[in-house]
Amino acid sequence: MSPTDVPFGTDFREGAVVLIINAEELGLVEIESFGHRLLELAKANLGKRVILDLRHVQSISSVVIGKLFRARKVLLDSGGRLAIVASHPEVRAKLVACDINRILGLYESLDDALAAE
Repeated sequence: MSPTDVPFGTDFREGAVVLIINAEELGLVEIESFGHRLLELAKANLGKRVILDLRHVQSISSVVIGKLFRARKVLLDSGGRLAIVASHPEVRAKLVACDINRILGLYESLDDALAAE
C-alpha cells in the first residue's frame, strides 16, 4: 500500500481556523498523509482555535484517533484547542466510542462548532 495524500482545505471563520478534509475515507492508506498534514497545520496555528471539519468523511480508521490526540496536545500546549465536526453516523459512532466528544468537542455541523466557546 502506498500512502495517499489527503486533500485539506483551510478556512478562517469567526476567530477559528477550519481545516476541511476533502476525502470520503481516512483509512490505513491515508493515515500517514493525514497525520503528517494535521500535525503540520496544528503547528502552524499554535494558540488558535482549530476546528477539524470531517463532514465529507464517511469512514475512518481507529488509528485516526491517535493523530487527533497528537494534534490536540500541540494545540493545548500552546494555549489553543481542537474541535471536530463529523456528521456521518459511522464516523461519529467511532469518535464517540473513543470519548472524543468529551475530550475535544464533537459537533454535527460547522455552525454548532463555531457557536461553541
